[in-house]
Amino acid sequence: MVLGSDLLDVEQVRVEGAAVLDDEQVRQVAAISTGEPLARVDLDAAIDRVGELPAVASVEVTRDWPGAIDIVVEERQAVAVLSDDGTFAGLDGAGVVFRSYPVAPEGLPVVRSAELAPTVSDPGSDPSSDPSSDPSSDPSGDPDAERGDALREVALVVTALPASITARVGHVEVVSLDSIALVLRDGTLVRWGSAAESDLKAEVLQALMQVPAGTYDVSVPALPTTSGAARSS
Repeated sequence: MVLGSDLLDVEQVRVEGAAVLDDEQVRQVAAISTGEPLARVDLDAAIDRVGELPAVASVEVTRDWPGAIDIVVEERQAVAVLSDDGTFAGLDGAGVVFRSYPVAPEGLPVVRSAELAPTVSDPGSDPSSDPSSDPSSDPSGDPDAERGDALREVALVVTALPASITARVGHVEVVSLDSIALVLRDGTLVRWGSAAESDLKAEVLQALMQVPAGTYDVSVPALPTTSGAARSS
């Protein structure tokens, strides 16, 4: 009776939590048709499909008897913005690029690195459509590996910063995995090094910035240094 009764068919698919994405986009990707028996809906398959959307951090799909499917998505939150030649893309705390912006939003550090910046046009698009994901574009055969590592490093650095310092960051420069630097809005340079010990580096930097200087180096947090004259605000 549960499988065959028209009274227990899917009548509606409800979506909650979508902001970057829109509800209809989530429904299309979930591919749950109205009119099919509610008991036969493959919830795990729907979760897998929706979870592949770049903007989705997590998703739950459940039955609500007698005739509804509830899809609750948690979208990724940007902690920084990748900038390259006038394009801007959001980066979350796990180092995942998941959306584009027409202009860089205020309050988020901007990461400058031509090697890291992606082309992201649709938060709900298939990640495989990114040209940078084509192995033929890099002789190593794994063009995304180093970029992915660098993005995760940048995310670790940015999320370790206290709000008082984040508000002062103009942009983040990435030369390599071991050479990350913060450039404050007044031009002050913070040499960060790698993302290792980022929480400790953030604590050391807060204390170090009590001393006016043009450059702060916390790449070795046990031996921090300052140099140069402080920039005028």
